[in-house]
Amino acid sequence: MLFLEKEKLKHYIKAQVPIEWKQRDFVADVKEYINSPIHQVYLVSGLRGVGKTTGILQAIKDEDAVYIMVQLDEAETAQDYRTKLKACEAKVIVIDEYSWIQDRELLDGLLYTLVQNGKRVIITGNESVTLNYLKYGNLIHRVIIQQVTYFSYQEYCRLNEKKLNVRSCEEYLEKGGLFTRDMLDSYSAVSDYIKTAIIDNLVSYCKGGFCAENITAIVYTILYKAICDSVPKTFPIYKGDYLSLVDFLELFHVSTSYCVEASDFDEIVTILENIGVIVKVQNYRIKKECRTYIANPSMIYQLIKCIYKLDSLDKGLLGYIFESSCVCDLNLKKTMEQKIYYIEGRKGENGLEINFMLIDRSYSHNQSTWLFQCDFSENTVLHKTASLVSDTLENLIPDNEIWGRYVWYIGENKWEKVNGREVMYV
Repeated sequence: MLFLEKEKLKHYIKAQVPIEWKQRDFVADVKEYINSPIHQVYLVSGLRGVGKTTGILQAIKDEDAVYIMVQLDEAETAQDYRTKLKACEAKVIVIDEYSWIQDRELLDGLLYTLVQNGKRVIITGNESVTLNYLKYGNLIHRVIIQQVTYFSYQEYCRLNEKKLNVRSCEEYLEKGGLFTRDMLDSYSAVSDYIKTAIIDNLVSYCKGGFCAENITAIVYTILYKAICDSVPKTFPIYKGDYLSLVDFLELFHVSTSYCVEASDFDEIVTILENIGVIVKVQNYRIKKECRTYIANPSMIYQLIKCIYKLDSLDKGLLGYIFESSCVCDLNLKKTMEQKIYYIEGRKGENGLEINFMLIDRSYSHNQSTWLFQCDFSENTVLHKTASLVSDTLENLIPDNEIWGRYVWYIGENKWEKVNGREVMYV
């Protein structure tokens, strides 16, 4: 157990988090919790390399706090932690790698008691699957989950002091999303990250429910299908020479001898959704159809290169990754009452397509709806026949109150009226 407080903690933060590092966006939420009277434990969840610990240390650097780092396979048990925490006088208690504590369940109740008595308790760790499911155990209704995913494009530019333009966005889509040390800029880096951040995480959580080889096969199959089922079918060049699922699995040294049960596949999909690795979006018209987006843009970039045997990606595929980034960013910010869909037209509807729509049922009897189109461009002009402003779309969703139409692009905020309908460019 690494136990740091007062001056030792200040020196540790100074050494781990250089003063010139800018704060992650979620740090403001952590600070808000620290200054709130909420009687709940605060869980910062996310995979390795997304900056959870760095952000927490930034949030507590001027607070009366104690930082506890759990060591893997340490001798201390939950009872040792109970003794230490009961004697702790600090207002803010941070426990990093909480899932590594032996007999951790014996500690859950004490954490809740501490917050009831005015303490601020923050827990985190890289085993995001295990931590995420605390909300269903002893801490049910007693934990707030702050999901930290990969850097959004705007955050990436702010942290790296880059301008919002096509060049910086292309760099973000290819190499952004994680800290430099975890950058997914090659086939081997993606393979290593998938194993250490995702597969090992799942194996630790499932503990015998699935074997490691089966989990590995399922995860890579999900990632393959996310790419092949969602990449736009409008690019003829990508319809021919690409890896089959079997060839893709063999490329990543994944056994193809396992027979994957549909229930096992669906369970892993649900877990990956809950921890923010993927986002599933339903077709508004045909609910059984969906697109699956991978949250990390640089992972998508490298996987597309592998599957389609490409040295680099053209603007069309970069546009797809840009759309994926926008969808995942919006999914992170939506409320419980809101849901995201996409619309794909049928034959005879002149290519009707809405990249995604946000529906909120909490405002009125009708469904409040916002429509979005993504455009990987600095200069885009919406034609009056575009799906976003078409009469066909209005007839398709008659029970929806359309509150806004947006073109999500890489340019200045502006608005215009197209086909008699207001459109915001953001």
